[in-house]
Amino acid sequence: MKPIKITPLKSIIAGAAAVSFLGTAAWANEPAPQNIEQVNITVAGMTCPFCVATSEKALKAKPGVHAVESELKSGLIAICMDTSAGLDDAALTQLFKSKGFTFKSAERAPGCTLESFQTKEEAPKDDSPHSHYGSGTNY
Repeated sequence: MKPIKITPLKSIIAGAAAVSFLGTAAWANEPAPQNIEQVNITVAGMTCPFCVATSEKALKAKPGVHAVESELKSGLIAICMDTSAGLDDAALTQLFKSKGFTFKSAERAPGCTLESFQTKEEAPKDDSPHSHYGSGTNY
C-alpha cells in the first residue's frame, strides 16, 4: 500500500475532526433532555442513495423530528425526535411501506447521540474569520 503524505492542510483538517469528535463525545455524556429520544431502526429495501434520501426526507417532514442519519449498506436509520412525535412502530411501518421499504425493527433510547442533532441544537456559531471555508463563497 502506498504511504499517505500528510500535508499541513490535512493536519489541520484532522485536528479539527478530532476536536469535533471529542466535543461530540463529551456532549453524549451529558444528561439527556427529558423529551428527546433516539430511535435506531432497521429498514429493508434501501438499495441506493435515492432510497436513503427519500426515507430521510419523509422522516424529517414529520413534526417533532430533529435529526435523521442513515447508513445505506446496513439499512440503519437513526432518528432524534420528541417523545411526543407519534412515530411508534406502527406509524414507522406505515411510513416506510408507503415509500416501498420494509420496517424491520426499532430500538429506542432517551436522549440523542447523533452528531447532526448536537451540531444543530448545541454547537455555538463559528464566527471565526475562517468560518466561510467550505461554504462555497469565493473571496
